[in-house]
Amino acid sequence: MKDRLRACGDDGSAVALAVGARAALRAIPLLEYLEWDKPPRKRMRPSVGRQRMSKDDIVLGCFRSAATAWVAAMFPAFGASERFHGIKHAARLAGGAEHAGKSPANAVGAATHATMMATISLVDKFRIFIDGREAAPGEHCAIMASHAAAIAAHGFMRAYDRQAAEQLFANARDLDWIANRELSASERAVWDAARKDVQLWKDARDTQALLAQPLWLAGVPSYAQEDWRKLVARLRGRTDERWEVWIDWYEARLAGRRDVSEHDEIARVSLADDVWALGAAAVNASIAGQTVAQR
Repeated sequence: MKDRLRACGDDGSAVALAVGARAALRAIPLLEYLEWDKPPRKRMRPSVGRQRMSKDDIVLGCFRSAATAWVAAMFPAFGASERFHGIKHAARLAGGAEHAGKSPANAVGAATHATMMATISLVDKFRIFIDGREAAPGEHCAIMASHAAAIAAHGFMRAYDRQAAEQLFANARDLDWIANRELSASERAVWDAARKDVQLWKDARDTQALLAQPLWLAGVPSYAQEDWRKLVARLRGRTDERWEVWIDWYEARLAGRRDVSEHDEIARVSLADDVWALGAAAVNASIAGQTVAQR
């Protein structure tokens, strides 16, 4: 995937960011696998210096991180702005993969983190070295976007093909077996979707048009669709938290809606840190208020 992205020429970094952002978004239904019925896990190690995130905070953070990467890809001037510079690292860490336990849900925070790394790499023009050589411009962006797809695919395998996940765990030290193993159907679904994204860009040469396409060009896999429905029902049941602002946003990405307001999208991800710190109810109310004001 990295090679496919680098083969896109001068636009390779922008394409990589779009592909990575869409791969991370495909992982969102895995949030249904958070251990919703279990009490919060133990505190983080004292050396980490922060408390465990609640499940609401994990969901909010994953939406925030995924949306920030998507908005930066959709509106490149925002990605290059001081406004983005001020929020990028908080958005990178917002998903809190380390807080999600060992369930497939931790893939969501990890994938959104990788996509935010691709975003930051693109706008900051990272210089990195691979095997003693300086990487070509944009190569780090392509690597991190590929990681986002790989993480999403791995999360899908753990959620939807337990036998394949158990085999992988049993052979974790056999690098030859890992390198040559057959991908599970759920992993292939994620990789095939990413490859279709690259091919669509090659056909149209329009990154923004790619970002506005339905998230799954060949249709949402039934198992991911079912988990998204379950997650929606769970979040709608928490009526005081107003999750509709994120449910509607995500379903617009699923459907490929093109009526996107640049002002609203940037405002959504640019809330002040002290607002994000107030939690889902306050953040979602703020987003809902901004949306109503614009209408």
